[in-house]
Amino acid sequence: MSPKISVRKRFPRTIVVNCDESSQNGHRYFVVGAVFFALKETAEIEKSVQRLEKYLEDAKTKHSLTDTIKWVKVPTSRGQYFDGYKSFLKVFLESRFINFKCMIVDTSKYPLGNRDRWGGDPLVGYLKFYCVFLSDGVLSRYAKYFFDVRLDQYAVRPDCDHRLLEETVVKRFVKKRGPEACLEYCCVKPLDHREHNLLQIADLLVGAVAFVWNEGLQRTSRRSGTRQELVRLIENVRKVDLGKPTAWANNWFNIWELKPKESWASGRVAQP
Repeated sequence: MSPKISVRKRFPRTIVVNCDESSQNGHRYFVVGAVFFALKETAEIEKSVQRLEKYLEDAKTKHSLTDTIKWVKVPTSRGQYFDGYKSFLKVFLESRFINFKCMIVDTSKYPLGNRDRWGGDPLVGYLKFYCVFLSDGVLSRYAKYFFDVRLDQYAVRPDCDHRLLEETVVKRFVKKRGPEACLEYCCVKPLDHREHNLLQIADLLVGAVAFVWNEGLQRTSRRSGTRQELVRLIENVRKVDLGKPTAWANNWFNIWELKPKESWASGRVAQP
């Protein structure tokens, strides 16, 4: 009798990934990114998430910020609310265990609404780039972790939703990396960003990177002035230039510019 082969359900350690995107319409550079952190015990996920959520909520409350924090809502003048945005950001920036990574897509070369590859459907393109970011940029970089992916709700159709994204991420990851066999490698959950501060942090960071890549530092408007100050805050604390791709580092802050090879049509891309 041949020995029974068992396949684990999932890896015991978990990385929680909070995703957002920016500049998918009317801008040259589309950015998708995430804040993420690792947990040794899956049972600690919600407790750890709630602890971080409380730190972020306390930073907002201290400055009387009752509304959702978003890059598009950055105050145009300095004062209590703008100080609140900086305090909120610093919870992430000064942490040594919450990381950030984003992927830059030049839509003049690789449009979301690519007519040749997916019939000009921008939602399909949106999900394809999300899939590449999660599979190649996140899952493939961390061995033997289960990934709890949380992303902001977006306009979906029955044929294009978070379930399809989860399925395609796993298929691409398994095909490209050939990981140890598991029943589950990741889950993808759509959440309301208004109720989740970690998604709001992701929004700010992705928005800041997109702002820089789409020439925001050259603007002279009042709104651009406060946004530029937030960019300088991120760069000074995390010692990074938001306008340049970074070398890969296992932790900290990574900016990956997607540069597909000639084999882009086959689904293969340059290493993140």
